[in-house]
Amino acid sequence: MELSPTRDTHEQWARQAVRLAFEGAWKEAIELNKRILEAFPDDVQAYNRLGHAYNQLGKRQEAAAAYRESLQRDPANAIALRNLQQLAELLGDKLDFDVQAVLSEAERAAALLLEEPVTEEEEEEEFEPEEDTIDEGGDEE
Repeated sequence: MELSPTRDTHEQWARQAVRLAFEGAWKEAIELNKRILEAFPDDVQAYNRLGHAYNQLGKRQEAAAAYRESLQRDPANAIALRNLQQLAELLGDKLDFDVQAVLSEAERAAALLLEEPVTEEEEEEEFEPEEDTIDEGGDEE
């Protein structure tokens, strides 16, 4: 019986992946981040680290794909958005997917996420007229 990785394991692997990147051990960093994503498929930071490691090895298509996965899980992820934009400028139409569609969708979703909902109190305040603008009549001279 194989045990599932725990939150502590996840944090330990993430710290190790960062350390590998600082050391410039890009191939090892790629393998570890892939392992993290097998166990924790929604880890956007692992996708960001994976994209960075691929980019450092000149594997631009793979880097772009990792950033795309990150944005699909977190459209407001500024790191993935910025890096994918840079790769799009560098590679142009040589990417394996429609990067402009991905970027547009991510920017649209991020804008929606950043909008603050209006509370009922704010909504009521918005429609209450100010006292000095109320014309109650009867003030005729």
